[in-house]
Amino acid sequence: MPSVAPPTAETDHIGPYRIVRILGQGGMGIVYEAEQLEPLRRSVALKVIKLGMDTRDILARFEAERQALAVMDHPNIAKALDAGTTEGGRPYFVMELVRGVPLTDYCDRQASSTRERLELFIAVCQGVQHAHQKGVIHRDLKPSNILVVEHDGRPVPKIIDFGIAKAVDRRLSESDFATQVGEMVGTPAYMSPEQAHSSGLDIDTRADIYSLGMVLYELITGVLPFDPRGLELVVFLVRHVLREKDHPTPSNRLASLAAEEVTPVAKRRQTTVVGLRKELTGDLDWIVLKAVEKDRARRYESAGGLAGDLQRYLKNQPVTARPPSTLYSLGKFVRRHRLAVAAGGVALVALVAVAVTMAALAGRIARERNRAELEGAKAQSINAFLADMLRSADPWQGGARQTTVVEALDAGARKVDSAFKGQPEIVTSIKRTIGNAYIGLGRVKDAEPLIRASVGAAIRSSGEESEETAQSLADLGNLYIALGRFDSAGPAIERALAIRRKLRGPDDTLVAATLTNLVQVMFDQADGRRMDSLATELLALQRRIHGERHLAVADALRRKAEAQATLGDHQKSESYLRPALRMARELGAAQTVYTASILNDLGLARLLQGDSREAQTIFNEAVVLDTVIYGTKHPQLAADLENLGNAYYVEGRFDITIGLLRQVLAMRQEMLTPDDPAIARTIANTATVHRKKGDFAAAEPLYQDAARRLRRALGPDHRDAIVTLSVLGRTQSLLGRRDQGEATMRDALARADRTGALSPEAYATLIGGLADVLIDQGRFAHAEPYALKALAIRDSLAGPNAGGNGMVKMSRDQLAKLYQGWGKPEKAASYRDAPLR
Repeated sequence: MPSVAPPTAETDHIGPYRIVRILGQGGMGIVYEAEQLEPLRRSVALKVIKLGMDTRDILARFEAERQALAVMDHPNIAKALDAGTTEGGRPYFVMELVRGVPLTDYCDRQASSTRERLELFIAVCQGVQHAHQKGVIHRDLKPSNILVVEHDGRPVPKIIDFGIAKAVDRRLSESDFATQVGEMVGTPAYMSPEQAHSSGLDIDTRADIYSLGMVLYELITGVLPFDPRGLELVVFLVRHVLREKDHPTPSNRLASLAAEEVTPVAKRRQTTVVGLRKELTGDLDWIVLKAVEKDRARRYESAGGLAGDLQRYLKNQPVTARPPSTLYSLGKFVRRHRLAVAAGGVALVALVAVAVTMAALAGRIARERNRAELEGAKAQSINAFLADMLRSADPWQGGARQTTVVEALDAGARKVDSAFKGQPEIVTSIKRTIGNAYIGLGRVKDAEPLIRASVGAAIRSSGEESEETAQSLADLGNLYIALGRFDSAGPAIERALAIRRKLRGPDDTLVAATLTNLVQVMFDQADGRRMDSLATELLALQRRIHGERHLAVADALRRKAEAQATLGDHQKSESYLRPALRMARELGAAQTVYTASILNDLGLARLLQGDSREAQTIFNEAVVLDTVIYGTKHPQLAADLENLGNAYYVEGRFDITIGLLRQVLAMRQEMLTPDDPAIARTIANTATVHRKKGDFAAAEPLYQDAARRLRRALGPDHRDAIVTLSVLGRTQSLLGRRDQGEATMRDALARADRTGALSPEAYATLIGGLADVLIDQGRFAHAEPYALKALAIRDSLAGPNAGGNGMVKMSRDQLAKLYQGWGKPEKAASYRDAPLR
């Protein structure tokens, strides 16, 4: 293992040990390679508390680690050799120096077969069993803590680092310690669900069984059951994934990988892809799933039990692990259905989630069938078509690889034209429904051709002013919303609304649904005044239809709140959101899209009122709820993660913000078309974080990329394209390319003046930025009119409280700087020292 850093003078010697180099650093201590000088000479590993980490709790944990190692003696556990205290009073212990390679790396380098891997893993289980018998839980079992060394040409696994071990039935040290509430001790990718949620007071040996199961999963498949990227960063997602998401069987996980991913995995196990799947399917699948059961009562009771089943498997004997019973599976299905976990099957091939999603699709198709009032024969045809689609996603149809929701939808879309020749209304209904299912699953690019085709087909088969046409137009509007093309969404939805009002009258649920979509378009276009008018109309309509307490009323309150936010009154916005959230929860909708949307808006309201801490808490809750409702990849989840990143950005925690934005960008690039404006906005937001950090070189190419994408997607005169162009110009100027920066900003200003596309505040920001560029060049006379105009706009927006407004103060500071540089100190002082109104 390479050295991390040279030893310091303070640590040249610790007791009778001479420090050679640092091997690694953990949360509590530093591990050195050291040479024991007396009474015998040998190389050892020496772990000592880090400087500044010798708090009471940390010292207690370290003492527990020393005691844990002292009671264990097993060939597969690194031996404890000595313990003591440094001259500075910091405790240390000495253990066997294991010059090994992490278990998974060793097996991959050796191209070990599945049998060879299992034999090594059985030895690991035996070491863990010994520790458990001595009353010690490791709590951080993972491949890097299981090193393989070779003795006499034979590989021997050694478990290291009992740094967070816990006594099962007694205290390990005189000074007791407790993990703080909410703190996770361990590594998220291998951590048991109870570790992720517990305070640490209710952890038993079965937590190690789960971790062993995860190591085994990775050892035989080359991957974990879920994508671990980001889990270290987003703690609340860890807790949700570990507690709520079912793990696919190892054979199904392999089947979900692309050929270029799974082929090398098979080669490293000296077999073919088909051969590896065959090895895993059946007993190995069930052994692994029993080890990683969410419910610890259903796991193996001991590491020895897991090892025993693996030994039986290698001897072709019956294993104790069995597929879950039908009753157990049904119970889990019911619980998941109640929580609306519908989209998880797409990413993880979680079979129960597939069933729920297809059940939801069945409901949509049934509603489409009723809405079109199809006669019995046609209804039977649709039912038969639906049944065929459902069978393709049935997890009990056999085979190593189950069909995902998206694959079932793809197959249905391909078959519908040939299945219903000469029946355009049925084709239209099914295509539109599949298209909406794609949108719900975040597959907007797959939805577009189906939704577009349904509009023309509806007009041809049903006429210009039919319900079928209105529904197709409404769906087209929703498609445009999902694509971020709000200028196109508005006309389609307004036309659908007019048709429905004519056909159904004013107080109708479909009229209300269409009006809701139109309110959304106004929100996305930042047209606060029209949105507020429409939201007021919507709220009154929902109350007439449903009464005062209904989820539709709660959602209408949220729309009214969004209108107030668009108008800049975030306190008033919150006054609508709080009762909406309370109503949704009281009506039993705590885990629905209604509550998720309200939470997102409430987080924004708190953030825009300066409370970033509460905003983070609220966004955390919204993100977890998103994963329950939509799964781990969805546009709404991406949006809420981006909002969470903004809350960290406000606090100056830029590295966390950038990490979240990377996850959002990866999610959107996978789900959306390359020119989707949401991708461009995330790139621009990432650039803004770099710019705020002062890294203008990193920000500038990102702004260039975002500006190009927005021009392609929305046109060069769209407000988002203009704003991005202006901030690109300011960044170019800050990089020293002042002439280029000024030219870019003047281009943005010309477009804003010609189109009127920017809001007053955005326009003030643009001309204020141009003033900054000119001030930097010493062109004070040229900068003055822009700076004065920016102040006038901000004064008018802030009203009577202008003096206390941050943007107004920014403009005043800019003018003070301008006049000071211009040699007019009295004028500078008049802006710098102006009293607050």
